[in-house]
Amino acid sequence: MQARQTYTILALIVFVAMILLLMLIIYRLYLTNKSLAVKDALTGLSNRRRILGLGERLFKISQRDKQNLCLLMIDIDNFKQVNDTYGHDVGDKVLLFLTKVLTSVVRKPNLVGRLGGEEFMIVLPNSNEEEGLQLAEQLREECKLRLAESNTFSGDLTFSAGLANNNSDFTSFEALSKAADIALYKAKNSGRDQLQIADNNVVFK
Repeated sequence: MQARQTYTILALIVFVAMILLLMLIIYRLYLTNKSLAVKDALTGLSNRRRILGLGERLFKISQRDKQNLCLLMIDIDNFKQVNDTYGHDVGDKVLLFLTKVLTSVVRKPNLVGRLGGEEFMIVLPNSNEEEGLQLAEQLREECKLRLAESNTFSGDLTFSAGLANNNSDFTSFEALSKAADIALYKAKNSGRDQLQIADNNVVFK
């Protein structure tokens, strides 16, 4: 009789342990899925949905509190050529290389995310245009410095950038993003490896 009770208790303990283990596995899967929903799978940066959502929220706060907010769009130059010449594995290494540069230079409360492909977005709350330009130059210099010390990629690695500031008559984050995006592509079409502000001024080349 006592042996049967002991067996029943042990079976119950095993059952409860299995239930707890299953709950732990489910919880970890939940956290993983939650993380994947807001993070870029390759770089670990905020993904497009996340960075645009945060940017929208910060834009509204800046409008409410009458504060500056800068938006910096970055696109790796000739990235398709890198993939075609060296392969996608090297392309991924280049993306991870730039990610390390971004995360080392961009400090809180500034936010950085990957929009997709070779394009990145940096949101700088309570920052003016000059601060946005300084950050872009820091990124450029850090990229060159680290590339010289790295064996990630044997070719040149530059990026083009577009900058927009909400001290203009932007009524939405979408409009601000579009202005920065237009400035970015004007930078690329003007020879790459440069930054343009939304009012078309070339800053570095």
